[in-house]
Amino acid sequence: MSTVIASKSTKGILYWNDRKIRYEQTENAVEAIIKKVRKQDGSKIGYLENCGPSSCATILEGMGFLNINNYFRFPTGESIQMDDAISIYMNDPRHDHLFKSGDVFDNEYIDCYITVAKNLFGVDAKRWTNNTFDSWASQLIIGNGVQAVLKNPGHYIALIAYDPKKDVIYFHDPWGARSYGKPDLFNKGNFEVLHRSDMANFKDRSIVYLTR
Repeated sequence: MSTVIASKSTKGILYWNDRKIRYEQTENAVEAIIKKVRKQDGSKIGYLENCGPSSCATILEGMGFLNINNYFRFPTGESIQMDDAISIYMNDPRHDHLFKSGDVFDNEYIDCYITVAKNLFGVDAKRWTNNTFDSWASQLIIGNGVQAVLKNPGHYIALIAYDPKKDVIYFHDPWGARSYGKPDLFNKGNFEVLHRSDMANFKDRSIVYLTR
């Protein structure tokens, strides 16, 4: 994986080239709470848990679907972040019947995002097992977003566009601090890049979010 400037022939989700649509897992309230709790407990376990909700939010807003931020605003004017809303919805005990219950964060289970997309945004999504570079590219070309999972580290990323000229897939990594050298690459016009040679580091399942 590396970075590159996108070519004009690139095709992807509706707003793949919008610099404002990018959710960082380290910049939301749920992640901040987990970090504080683990620090107080002296836990050596990392706090980076929200990559799934953050990548899901990046894809859904980038596809032009309803932004949940329009529904709730704090008195200071800021709106609730979409990835926070997704994480809270998935882990609310009242929703245990919808997701996997237990001691593990529900947002770690990839199939749960199908329910989130439908219930929160009215968006159809499906489990994708044909995880090849070409199959992902074919979905991006028609405007569908893809939420993929790395093996090492176990981590969700948002696939947003395919560049046929360079034969690469562009993606957002919600963990900005590890964005391949610099966390502000996207703002400088560069994109995080998935090459065909990177496919071995992906799990055999992903979620494809469908255009209406």
